[in-house]
Amino acid sequence: MVYLHLLAKYLLKFFHNNAEKISVTRLDDGNVKITAEYRKTDLPSPGSEVAEKIIETVIGITHIEGGEGKTPLALGIRDSSIDLSIKMKTKNGGKKVTIKFPE
Repeated sequence: MVYLHLLAKYLLKFFHNNAEKISVTRLDDGNVKITAEYRKTDLPSPGSEVAEKIIETVIGITHIEGGEGKTPLALGIRDSSIDLSIKMKTKNGGKKVTIKFPE
């Protein structure tokens, strides 16, 4: 559950900064990148272990099986919610989860 809390903190931070979408990518060499579309810049990495748990949590919540897929996700925050679009890709042994925020 700690990882779900960290994921929610990341999502709130990006949402409040008007992010269009963010991507959490674990490369095949174990390195992790988090990028935001609105700035086209790399963000600080939460580290390989935390990023792996975030990716596992997203897979568990969305039930995207086989390493690839796309699904909507409603994220409840206090008394309201945000409709997100979750997309997962597998490439060269790594996994990439992209979370797109509403316009």
